[in-house]
Amino acid sequence: MRKPNPRKVQRTQADVDKAWVEGERFGTWGALLMLFTVLYDKEHAEPKDIQRVWDEVNYLAESVAERRVTLNDLDKVLREEYGVEVKR
Repeated sequence: MRKPNPRKVQRTQADVDKAWVEGERFGTWGALLMLFTVLYDKEHAEPKDIQRVWDEVNYLAESVAERRVTLNDLDKVLREEYGVEVKR
């Protein structure tokens, strides 16, 4: 029996939404892995410092999720107060 062509398999909006969320999570995870690797390998950050940064990232993520701050707010503070521009 032939395998079905995956491009022709019916997908629901729920399937698409799930794939989107999984892609976002994978991309975020990958970006954080690269960031922490650079901190450790190139900036010689100690594991305890990386853990502290991770804890702060989680705190900010909770703040964004609870709508106490937005990503645009964080971007604006980095640009205007610290002169750091993070390109999208």
